[in-house]
Amino acid sequence: MNATGQAPHEQLSAANKRVGLKTGILIIGSLFWDTAPARQLWRQQRLSMTDARLVWLPIRYGRLSTSRSNTHTMVFSTLRYRRKQLGNGWIIPCMRDVKSFADLQDEVTALANAEGLSSWTWGAVALLRNPSSDIPVEIMREWRQYFTLKTRDCRVFARHLKSEWPALGKTGVLRIHWPKPVQQHFEVDLLLSAATEPSLISRTKEVFQVSLRRGNRLTVCESKAFRLLHQ
Repeated sequence: MNATGQAPHEQLSAANKRVGLKTGILIIGSLFWDTAPARQLWRQQRLSMTDARLVWLPIRYGRLSTSRSNTHTMVFSTLRYRRKQLGNGWIIPCMRDVKSFADLQDEVTALANAEGLSSWTWGAVALLRNPSSDIPVEIMREWRQYFTLKTRDCRVFARHLKSEWPALGKTGVLRIHWPKPVQQHFEVDLLLSAATEPSLISRTKEVFQVSLRRGNRLTVCESKAFRLLHQ
């Protein structure tokens, strides 16, 4: 017992309850490297970029980006699990822990702004919880309510290949497995990610090959994912 009348294990348990949730951003595209001022500022002010970790993810080329000269960008694809072909993305820890839903909403808003989601129609912010972490029920309940209001006109739920299930659930949860690290281990309780509407939902392999023949520039992450997809 200590001066407060608590046993050591009780004191440790109370301390753990005061610690916030370690939160990270799951990135599969240009949010990681884009030099647009708004995105650079977001990374500098909110993310611990030096602690970024490469992870395995179910992704494919699935979106035609008109803002990037009609290049093809990554989307989440649950079909990759069945084919046992995963690509690479990044987990970057947030600088601030989440201690309430208000804290979570701050990170969500910052991510949505960086992604350019003025309205959650062609994309939405999704949440992925670590199955080994204890996430407060109140935070998850408020998240579901918030997500439902934001995604009334969201098209992401219905746009996917016929051979796969949607990667984004209607409760705001990203429907993928907890990512496995490529090399270095990471510890976070919650992940946030921008899930965007696929525009390529048929004949995807042919589209990818046309994109490469045109000489479209690919990031290292995208190139590796493409090789894994078609090896």
